[in-house]
Amino acid sequence: MENTEKKRGTKVRTLILLAVLLIGSAAALYLQKHTLQEDGTYAIVQVNGEVAAKMPLSKDNSMVVGDGKKDYNIVEVKDGKVRMNDADCPDKICVNTGWVSDSGSVIACLPHGVIVIVANDDEDAVDTAAY
Repeated sequence: MENTEKKRGTKVRTLILLAVLLIGSAAALYLQKHTLQEDGTYAIVQVNGEVAAKMPLSKDNSMVVGDGKKDYNIVEVKDGKVRMNDADCPDKICVNTGWVSDSGSVIACLPHGVIVIVANDDEDAVDTAAY
């Protein structure tokens, strides 16, 4: 009987340890994604290879690329992330990319020649654009 109690106790301790590890891992991922966003992280908006804007991810903002009526893209920054909110391109791959926030992430609208690159500084944006 004593042996059975020891086995049960070992199983309970193992389950508690696994639960603590899972909760700790989830908390670390949450902190990394939501609270540790660097203040120097930007969305670099390029149009036909030229930098049109440098939008800090730390400040909610949006901009229209184009005239807003034909051949346009709307870039939105919110809560430390960036996305292509709308575009009048035929395939909308850029819009369907969704939110991005990691340095090196790219959103591209090839029909309009618009590329959004997440970078920590301008040098990162140039390096990323080469790929």
